[in-house]
Amino acid sequence: MKFDLIEKLGSKVFYHVKDSSFAEVNLLRRFILTSVPSFAVDEVTFKENSSCLFNEFISARLGLIPLTFEDVDYEVGFSLDFTGPGMVYSGSLKSTDDKIKVFNEDIPIVSLEEGQVLKVEAVARRGFGRDHVKFQNAYAWYNSYPEVKGKVKNKEEAVKLCVKGALNSNLDLVKPHACDFCGECELAGLKVSPVEGEFVFFVESYNNVSPESIFEMSVKSLKKRKE
Repeated sequence: MKFDLIEKLGSKVFYHVKDSSFAEVNLLRRFILTSVPSFAVDEVTFKENSSCLFNEFISARLGLIPLTFEDVDYEVGFSLDFTGPGMVYSGSLKSTDDKIKVFNEDIPIVSLEEGQVLKVEAVARRGFGRDHVKFQNAYAWYNSYPEVKGKVKNKEEAVKLCVKGALNSNLDLVKPHACDFCGECELAGLKVSPVEGEFVFFVESYNNVSPESIFEMSVKSLKKRKE
């Protein structure tokens, strides 16, 4: 398997994967979803909850809040103490460890009215997506790499038909990751077909680990397993 970076957009990255197969890239996708370690809230103790939501609802929401990741293997304590009125955001969940803390502080948890209180203590643990979806720290998908051929009389029409913006004014494929094989450009005389053994691979990170690191680490891990 060979790969080249197509584009990076913040926490999202697109790769051009070559010399591969559907089975191999699907294995890579599944590895990223299930076998990359992360931290998540795994245990919640409610000291007081007079909000409109049951304890179970709030526990589930706390578990899905992305936490930063460091290569350590110990439990981390969290606490939340909020009195209404106001919206309780993920930033109110305070960690006892600077290494493992809330990654995105703007996630709403629950809205409290005047006098309502939410007070909890929680424990975050290291885990994997195969154990529970809350430990999934990245999202990944793939598609066949497109090839565009053919001659057209009206280039402007062909460009307009490509609503995804994959083609430039010279009908060069400048954004292969935008092409979803919709076939609209074929109305202008072009032919879009998948390139055998080549794929567009997408990774989005949910925490402080870059999508490039997640992708490259997963590729190396799979190569070691093959050996």
